Amino acid sequence: MARKIIIVLIAGIFLAALLFTVYLNLSYQRNLPRSPQPNIGRTFPHNVHGSVVYLTESEKNQLDVLFWIDLVFFGVLGITVATKNKSASGVMK
Repeated sequence: MARKIIIVLIAGIFLAALLFTVYLNLSYQRNLPRSPQPNIGRTFPHNVHGSVVYLTESEKNQLDVLFWIDLVFFGVLGITVATKNKSASGVMK
């Protein structure tokens, strides 16, 4: 029972971070400039499905952190589910 709760929590965090990443990318694609604006700090290029937009350092850092959260929780979720499905003999069910 506790293992199921852990899996649901890990999956929830992964999905929340993934959906927030998608939301930010779509929002950035619609709203951010297509050319750098050094006077306001928009100097970091970011490719969103073929459209290059320019981010501030804090926006770039936020996307970087979300990427790593997505990656780590996806990996942890995969390992947790894989070990849950192993029998005592080590063979996948």
